Amino acid sequence: MPNFARRAITYLRWLPPFRFLRRGEGIRVARPRLWEHTDRITVGARTVVREHSWLCPLPSWNGVTHSARITIGSNVYIGRFCCISAIDLVEIGDDCVFSEQVYVADAVHEVDPRAGHIFTQPMRSKGPVRIGRGTFLGYGSRILTGVTLGEGCVVGANAVVNRSFPAYSMIAGIPARRIKAFNLASGEWEAVGD
Repeated sequence: MPNFARRAITYLRWLPPFRFLRRGEGIRVARPRLWEHTDRITVGARTVVREHSWLCPLPSWNGVTHSARITIGSNVYIGRFCCISAIDLVEIGDDCVFSEQVYVADAVHEVDPRAGHIFTQPMRSKGPVRIGRGTFLGYGSRILTGVTLGEGCVVGANAVVNRSFPAYSMIAGIPARRIKAFNLASGEWEAVGD
């Protein structure tokens, strides 16, 4: 394949997203992707988002208005098939790394069997999701409504995080629990009994 054709394909694959997106310099967002309500998404400089990402700040649901925002810091890497949705706020700090198939949401559907189809029921949130600087989310991990992760956390593959954890925690499991904490003085991950 000629060199100009290779450059053209690379350019189209990483074409910067939508004109209303608030973005820093040097971001790369691969296609295909599904980003809705891009005027409510902010992406920092030098962030990379891989193929099949779905970002969905939801400004209204069943007639209820929400303040939905998704804020992604600088130098963030988001892997393939990640889903991030918000009716309030999902905030991702600088230097975070999301593996593939990560799910982050600040809301859930009501699930009252007496109230009809789930899509006709309201959304419910326990509060914003905040992911601290330098946090790593492992393959298939799930971060649920109201969770705050301090900086430098490590989340194991397939973990379901339904509560908050302090900085420098290593968490794993369903539901997630803290298994180690990073000791800044020794530079070691140490087992904890949480």
